[in-house]
Amino acid sequence: METMTAPLKKTMINPWAYQPAKFAADKVAGSATIISCSGQIMIDESGNPVYGNIENQLEQCFANLEKQLQENGYTIADVTSLNFYTTSIESFFSVYDTVSLRLEKCRLVPSCTLKEVKTLTFPGMAVELEAVAAR
Repeated sequence: METMTAPLKKTMINPWAYQPAKFAADKVAGSATIISCSGQIMIDESGNPVYGNIENQLEQCFANLEKQLQENGYTIADVTSLNFYTTSIESFFSVYDTVSLRLEKCRLVPSCTLKEVKTLTFPGMAVELEAVAAR
């Protein structure tokens, strides 16, 4: 017996007028399959760390996230929650425009959380991404 599912509908919820539309919650209605993508870090396809500035590390993190999503039949547009862990909020905000442009290019407005942590997996690691996608 084949199961038919209703199309997934994502609705952005933002009850606060003072808060920009970028900071909201996503309500996912319908039958969905959810994928949780943990710890996307700055390791390239050969298993080598991509050191350097936080922007280079973020690019690798996003590349890894997109690859993980694609291999499971999702796209970056399916992301409903995106969490950033960084060892420096100041450094993160120095490249925040790059992050915003990347998300806008994908028409992605997920709920986001930014957390500063003392250390990450590797010495010199400045950022890590964690995502949830629904389809």
